[in-house]
Amino acid sequence: MSANTAADHTVDPATNACSCGSDHDHGPTGSDVVQGLGKGFAVLSLAVPALAIVLIAGSLILTPSSPLVLLLGIGMGLGHLASLIALSAVASRVAGDLANSPVLLVARVGFEEALRLAVVLLGLVLFVGEGPGPLGLWIGVGAMTVWAVLTTAQLVMSRRRILRPGDWSKNTVLSVLNDKLSVRRAMTMRFVDIAAVLIFQLAATVLVAAAPIMAGAAFILSVASGFSTLVVQRYSAERRARSPWLYAPIVISVLTLLLAIALVLVPATIGV
Repeated sequence: MSANTAADHTVDPATNACSCGSDHDHGPTGSDVVQGLGKGFAVLSLAVPALAIVLIAGSLILTPSSPLVLLLGIGMGLGHLASLIALSAVASRVAGDLANSPVLLVARVGFEEALRLAVVLLGLVLFVGEGPGPLGLWIGVGAMTVWAVLTTAQLVMSRRRILRPGDWSKNTVLSVLNDKLSVRRAMTMRFVDIAAVLIFQLAATVLVAAAPIMAGAAFILSVASGFSTLVVQRYSAERRARSPWLYAPIVISVLTLLLAIALVLVPATIGV
């Protein structure tokens, strides 16, 4: 019996024929994945700011009377970022990875929603005459902007790192190859996850501004989104690629947005 090693499988660029003599499909090589990820990160680093601009433009339908409302939102976004960094540091020492720890996930979401409620209440006190629609919307815009800027910076850095030989790029390529996931699908799901985060920041803040008691609903929805990610991570690579749980975060975010539009933004727009 003879066996071909990985080194025997080389493709002649001129004839597109494999050295093993077979016409089978060899799938993407590590070099193919690196090039695909480099292009994918470049596209996402443009697509994420474009999405943020579209959401900001759509928010112009309701504008607050003071630009300081936006600053409140930016402060809230920075607070969320600080909590994520702090809990990630704790997780690395205690529970490994924050994404795989249900307890720390609940703690992070609890802090984020408590901070959202506190900032909204502060806004209602500082801007007494401001309607809940414009107030909540533009606090959400500020927080969303922080996450959009952070995510874009991460994507730019990821593109540079994937094109530079090293452990990070090697592990990333191996992960894509082992999961048998196309680069295009991986980048698409990454964009969908980012869109879910940005949309949720807007929608949840509007709901809390309309009725502070909705902070409980925002907490439940955010936890549900986080737990859906935990469920997917426990699946095998093959099952994960076909799981409907992959789309749970964006579905939850869109439902939250529709609820905010129905309960707050539509009445505020028509002057009810």
